[in-house]
Amino acid sequence: MVGRNDPCPCGSGKKYKKCCALKQEQSIDSIAENEIDGLVDGYFRSVFQTPDMISEFENYKRVWSKSLADVEKPDSWENVVFETYIFLEREDLWNRYLMKMLNGPIHTRTRKMLGGWQEPILVLARLTEISDDLVSMEQVLEHGTYEFRMKPEMNLRTGGYVFGFALPDERVVERGVEFISGFDYVWSEDGQLTEEAEALAEASGLSDSREFYRKHAVDLYKIVLKWASVPVSARLSPEQREACDLLLKELGAIEADTMTLEFAEGIYVSYYVAKAPNVRKHEGVAAAVFLLLNEMLMLDDVYFTQADIAKMFGVSVSSMKKHMNPLYELLDEIEQTSGQATPAFAYYVGTLPRVTERANWEMYCMAERQAFETLEEAQQFFGAHMNEPFIPQTAQEKAQALCYDAYEKVGEHVKVRELARKAQALDPGNVDATLLLAHTEESFAKAERHMKKAIQLGETTFDPTVDNTWFLVTNRPYLRALLTYGVELYEEGIYEEASEYFGKLLEINPDDNQGVCNIAIANYLKSGELSRAKKLLDAYDPVEESDPVHSFLLWRYEYMKANEAWTPKVEKLYQDALGKNPYVETLQQEDLPKLGYPRSLDVEPGSIDEAMYIWSLI
Repeated sequence: MVGRNDPCPCGSGKKYKKCCALKQEQSIDSIAENEIDGLVDGYFRSVFQTPDMISEFENYKRVWSKSLADVEKPDSWENVVFETYIFLEREDLWNRYLMKMLNGPIHTRTRKMLGGWQEPILVLARLTEISDDLVSMEQVLEHGTYEFRMKPEMNLRTGGYVFGFALPDERVVERGVEFISGFDYVWSEDGQLTEEAEALAEASGLSDSREFYRKHAVDLYKIVLKWASVPVSARLSPEQREACDLLLKELGAIEADTMTLEFAEGIYVSYYVAKAPNVRKHEGVAAAVFLLLNEMLMLDDVYFTQADIAKMFGVSVSSMKKHMNPLYELLDEIEQTSGQATPAFAYYVGTLPRVTERANWEMYCMAERQAFETLEEAQQFFGAHMNEPFIPQTAQEKAQALCYDAYEKVGEHVKVRELARKAQALDPGNVDATLLLAHTEESFAKAERHMKKAIQLGETTFDPTVDNTWFLVTNRPYLRALLTYGVELYEEGIYEEASEYFGKLLEINPDDNQGVCNIAIANYLKSGELSRAKKLLDAYDPVEESDPVHSFLLWRYEYMKANEAWTPKVEKLYQDALGKNPYVETLQQEDLPKLGYPRSLDVEPGSIDEAMYIWSLI
């Protein structure tokens, strides 16, 4: 056995402890790091093992969605809900998973780290110090301090706030943490976010911080999102704002156009937010932005010397020019960011009315009561009455209003049936009133008669003469009835009849505003009609190449066409689809039960929700 002070066997002439022993320690560190990263990923994959768990999470997410309805949600909000659920709401699952791992064959260093992971940390902290390597922060409510590694892509400022889940990680520094999936960063002037969070905690009456976080995580996140929506320009100090106003005044004096003014203000504010310059006289920054515009020839036919601009803002040329390189760097960064793919927007899947439909219907009713001669008259009318409550006047309007009330109660059978019957009494020909009764039945056989009757009623009121049948809001109950019946037939395995209804929908609404094409393709695949499935795949090939649903359906078609053989083409299509939504593979590997077609769901591309939707189709 080689001692640590013995000559290294590799022949380097160094002591073993200063040569190959170091490489061995690095290898051990690498093994431990890979184990640690893999453990968290393994937990993510292990959570949703039963339909009950999936349903419980969906209900939990629905509560969050309602609570956050009046704030703008970022693309990452779904990850926040997911982590809050699996690390806080169902902390028992996490601890059970940790115990299983601790009792398994893992490295000693990994085992030591897992010992401190029983309570993942919900971080809502204010940044107190930032260096090239580390960020120090203080928890808003518990006042504990932590540090995490600073990364080049992080644009952070002392005084800003971060929100996210983290695990203790003292591999770099004592009191160190590692964020599990990143964090939200916001700026709140003068610590106002702290005051709002403390007021929430005090009003809750809860002394146990863990219990408070469990009950009010969504409320804390809402506070964070509220500050995230504050305009960037509001982050300027009074002195910075005064210099910015001077910049805009001087640009206005030479009659700069609106685009130039907006660009100038945007660059000025972004410079302070992104670069956080240490500035004594902010007029130097304003002068530098003016010089930037001058050099970019954005001031039309007017041109100024550097001395002219410095004099205009009351600064020296040197104090102005020192900001020029950072400003050009900022422009490059903005250009690179704008060249990246834009985030995908959520799309709707479901058989129930979308949240905007009722407002559209109310506007339609109001317009029908008026006799507008010009578009300007209509715009003036709606501008003046936009905030007034809509009051149904006719029996038909009152019946439809009751139906919209009932759709908000779907799942509460007694209440829905009561509202639907009242609507029928007012307007026996109301399509939604009859369709709603189908939602209250426990069996397909009983629901079917209501759905068929709703379709018959809809055929008498449907207007096919408009350019897009979906945009006429009074057509939607009929289109909804066709889709609902088609989906129910599909889920009952009555594929041939389902295809008739999906085909009819695509015929009368070829723009497919209801997203029928995906379930229609799935229906053809399940009935073995591959040629008809391929025809729809080609006809509704999305403009966006990043459509995960279409990618998985195309893979499924090629897989079936190859007699379920894993050919190179099938493998390539599958990997391409996984790149757009990797969660589908987890559902396949675990062979989880498939949920029914969504009743009402806003789906973000690449999300767990979308994976479950795809899983129901393939």
